[in-house]
Amino acid sequence: MSWLSCGAAAKTLTSAACADCHGAHAIKPRSDRASLIYPTNVPSACGKCHGEVEAAFRKSIHGQELRKGNDGAPSCAGCHPPHWVQPVKAPAWVLNIIKECGSCHSALLETYRHTYHGKITNLGFTRVAKCADCHGAHEVLPKSDPLSRISERNLLEMCRQCYPGANKNFTEFSVHVDYKNKNARHGLYCVWLFMTFLLIGVFGFFSIHTILWLPRSWIERIREWRRRAGK
Repeated sequence: MSWLSCGAAAKTLTSAACADCHGAHAIKPRSDRASLIYPTNVPSACGKCHGEVEAAFRKSIHGQELRKGNDGAPSCAGCHPPHWVQPVKAPAWVLNIIKECGSCHSALLETYRHTYHGKITNLGFTRVAKCADCHGAHEVLPKSDPLSRISERNLLEMCRQCYPGANKNFTEFSVHVDYKNKNARHGLYCVWLFMTFLLIGVFGFFSIHTILWLPRSWIERIREWRRRAGK
């Protein structure tokens, strides 16, 4: 089992060792609800070193789901693989965490990939808005919660972290809009449909035009060659 985490790689004496997470004499398999590394128990295990982070996580929608006994909800290990913990500013980790969010929120990941931010991260650039920049990392809350970073009262302030000059109209932009869903945004769907057919039509028409023009250009070249040869 690899243990090349950032703490281990740095050889620091304060980084977590095996027994800190798995226990010492009463080690149980991960599938056992009494295990220290059972999904619903992971925050407590991590909280022994990261108390403030655990407190924030407990209040999040993910922490609330774990507290309800939903062992399928994300825990610390879902984003920070325990045997491969990387610095949160490492480019590879930053880009990979987007995929981790998408493993549960696949539809939202797809719409994010269609945005400017999503396309830029696809190219490997990290200095644009990613999931955690808008929704938070450990304190993720639903939009309906007044404390959420993306709640109506906090959204503008959140956007201004990257766009200082943003105004109220700026927040009307829908990041996760699905332009292929005609029921959600009919106008946008019609624009997408029109532009798609326009693109196909233009390329199709001029492709056929070029194919039909090719024989004629050959014939004209042959005639020109014969005309010059006759002289």
